[in-house]
Amino acid sequence: MQHYPHIDSTFDTPDHLSTLNMLVYLDKHQSGGTAVYRGEWITNEEHLGVLYPVEETFEVERIIPAEFNTCVIFPGNRLHGAWIDDYTKYSEENWRISQVQFLKPA
Repeated sequence: MQHYPHIDSTFDTPDHLSTLNMLVYLDKHQSGGTAVYRGEWITNEEHLGVLYPVEETFEVERIIPAEFNTCVIFPGNRLHGAWIDDYTKYSEENWRISQVQFLKPA
C-alpha cells in the first residue's frame, strides 16, 4: 500500500512548460522517497483512501530515494506519489517530513 499517485500538470503539458516539483527530504528515517510511475492516465480515487495498492494498477518507473536534506526536482506532468518502504519507522507523532514547492515556468 502506497500513497495514491497524482500529477501536478496535465499529461499533455510539454516538460519545458510543466510545473516543476521540488521536494527537500527532511526526516532522518529515509524510508522510501517518491515513486514515479509509467502511464498517461489516472482516475482520482483518493476518496477510497489515501493508501492504495498501487502496484496492482501502476507500473513503477523509478523510486527517487529520500535522503535527509537532499533536494529532488522533477516535472509535475509525471505520475508520482509518496513511497514508504517501512511504515514501522513512522507513527502519528513521527511522520515523513518534506518541504514541497512548485516552480511554474515563466
